[in-house]
Amino acid sequence: METSKKDNLPTILVGGNPFEEFVEDNTVFVDKTRIISTLINDPQRAFFLSRPRRFGKTLLLDTIKNIFEGEKHLFENLDIGKSEFDRAWEPFPVIMFSFNGYPHDPVLLKKRLIYELNKIVAQHKLPIRTVND
Repeated sequence: METSKKDNLPTILVGGNPFEEFVEDNTVFVDKTRIISTLINDPQRAFFLSRPRRFGKTLLLDTIKNIFEGEKHLFENLDIGKSEFDRAWEPFPVIMFSFNGYPHDPVLLKKRLIYELNKIVAQHKLPIRTVND
């Protein structure tokens, strides 16, 4: 759902829109890229990101995904695009999957995880053997 554009004002999107849509549609959102660059540039630390429901977790992860995929053009007007970001904008394959809808039974969960991981290995043509267990 989105508000209507009136007098060329920025749009406010509501829902799980991809980061790319926010940038390309002149949408209002909070620029978290300075914090993201700190997370990426400090490999010695582990981070636990916890937020309440409907508080931007998916958008944050999608933003990080676009950074690692090398989508520099999306970040030209954001903090990370204006800074001396330590990481080159060389693209890396990004593997993401959600546990939403996964079974609670440990045996079924293991089967589903193996299925999803084998699918990712095939999709990215990774030199990893698939598991049949």
